[in-house]
Amino acid sequence: MSFSGHTLLDLDLVVQDSGFKPPISMSMVQKMMEKHGPVPAPLPAPKQLPKLNIKGHAVPDISKFYKEEPTERHLMPGGEREALKRLSENCRDKKFIANFQKPKTESTGQEGAPWEPSTTGLSPYLHFGCLSIRKAWQDFERCCKGRKSSKPPMSLTGQLLFREMFHVLGASVPNYDKDKGNSTCMEIPWSKSKKMIKAWEEGRTGFPYIDALMRQLVQTGWMHHLGRHAVACFLTRGDLWQNWTAGRDIFDKYLLDADWAVNNGNWLWLAGVAPWSSPFFQVYDPSPGPKTSLNAKHAPDFIRHFVPELEDMPDKYILTPWQAPKEVQKDAGCVIGKDYPKPIVDHKSAKSKNLSKFKAALKKNKGKNKKKAPSDFKGKGKPGSDRVSFAKRPAAAVLKTAQPGGDPSTSADGSTTLAEASRDENSATGGIGGSGSGSGSRKRRASSQSGGPSKK
Repeated sequence: MSFSGHTLLDLDLVVQDSGFKPPISMSMVQKMMEKHGPVPAPLPAPKQLPKLNIKGHAVPDISKFYKEEPTERHLMPGGEREALKRLSENCRDKKFIANFQKPKTESTGQEGAPWEPSTTGLSPYLHFGCLSIRKAWQDFERCCKGRKSSKPPMSLTGQLLFREMFHVLGASVPNYDKDKGNSTCMEIPWSKSKKMIKAWEEGRTGFPYIDALMRQLVQTGWMHHLGRHAVACFLTRGDLWQNWTAGRDIFDKYLLDADWAVNNGNWLWLAGVAPWSSPFFQVYDPSPGPKTSLNAKHAPDFIRHFVPELEDMPDKYILTPWQAPKEVQKDAGCVIGKDYPKPIVDHKSAKSKNLSKFKAALKKNKGKNKKKAPSDFKGKGKPGSDRVSFAKRPAAAVLKTAQPGGDPSTSADGSTTLAEASRDENSATGGIGGSGSGSGSRKRRASSQSGGPSKK
């Protein structure tokens, strides 16, 4: 369930508006913003808060959720104070905010600090309501005022617009989180292999880049948006041919910035099954070079940090260690098939077979899933999965206030954005799970980050 203040606009007003159609593109979102905007200013902080007399909702011990206690300090300590501090630090560099283009950020961390992300670090704070989405929007706008700046979809405000799009879809499309009975999802006859899904989740696929990303997710609760693209494509149409809902659930389990609406929207996107998906044949290479759209410039250090089995593997073979001569493997102390898994599939062969299967599914579904908004939406009919029912408030009553629906600082759950325009023949657009303002912190000192420096 989302609440006004958790999103840029009041979703109940947007969805119940006459002529509403679920948005499936940036242009539709921008028109929606023009019609229902501008984005309201956040309310000032309250001078005092009433005492809450709530019983039976004590914070549970961490052992209720995890068998092992955390052993590392985390990238992103919680709380509103930290959220506002990070927002202020980012906005101090107005040029960074104005020129931000999410597809151009690095998926493999910073040079010499592979655990250190290269974006804003705000996504978990948006997710948990530590930071008002509307304050972030207005601060970003202020930084860009009078400056030449990047534009949606690649800009920071563009990322927040994609976040808004998925929350609107979650509030208006029934079964939005399902692979059946969902008007925004083409049905695909995915395979179901617990073994493959488990290997993917645990970072044991035999593809070092994919494995490093998945281990980063499990260890830190975070992954760069381009990394999310790569592992999502790998699990679904690219290599393993597994249902996107399996990956969605695993992301929801581990991501600090997991957002129900955005996580579903992004997995639909990257699986190639949604009206807003990129062409299904745009498949990521799971062993990318430094100049691909995955921006894996620091892959060797990144892999050595999160996949220590490959710590002494030469750079030449770090992405494809199975191609290293046996003597090289022995010298590196990592024999493939013994110390580190062999590739779970042959990428070239799996890609070819999967594209053929996807093409067959497209033919079977011809006419059922055209790239347009769901046509059966009646505006005031059955709500989407993100709504039990639509608010019974008259629009006029809400619009009388400067802040529709209440204080955005009480926003409860949201986060990431996704889609970017990184397009080439080996890339897919979109980002899964993270925040419209980017995930991770680009300016945190390496020594304080989760995992710390690697041995090498």
